[in-house]
Amino acid sequence: MVLGDKRKFAAVLIAPYFPLLEEWARAHGVAVSSRPALVSDPRVRELYDGIVTNLNRNLAQFEKMKKVLLVADEFSTENGTLTASMKMRRRAVEERYRSPIDEMYAAAETAAPRPLFDPVRRSSRNEAPAQVLGPPSGDSPCGFRLIPAGSFSLQWFHARPIDPAHAPAER
Repeated sequence: MVLGDKRKFAAVLIAPYFPLLEEWARAHGVAVSSRPALVSDPRVRELYDGIVTNLNRNLAQFEKMKKVLLVADEFSTENGTLTASMKMRRRAVEERYRSPIDEMYAAAETAAPRPLFDPVRRSSRNEAPAQVLGPPSGDSPCGFRLIPAGSFSLQWFHARPIDPAHAPAER
């Protein structure tokens, strides 16, 4: 789910697809003792940061998601985050994760300000784009990709497994 209404920047709250994430974790030597421990592991955070970075490549600066918040729960009708027709209940999700969301934005407010000159940023459209760092390894980021809920909407996202038969061709 994309966050940022009445905030300084957009961020994304992701509830991973745990069966596939746990499989990826075992394959990459990440301890799978519990879901909270798994989503707080730096390698898992790097994986999802890479997914969001890849998604951000085609977005305007004001649309880019600056922070990623991983949660250890799945969205479901049982916990009230989805309706019976599998639609996101934004208010319920924001209320359920209010504390981590507020902490994330508060930490960003107290962080050091960005420098006036960014050596990575392109100075003109004619220059080659800066290299985008992707997920840790593999052709696809552990079989995950972020899929927009609506065709042109950036309201919320699902992390879904990629079916190898329908995976997009590499460019």
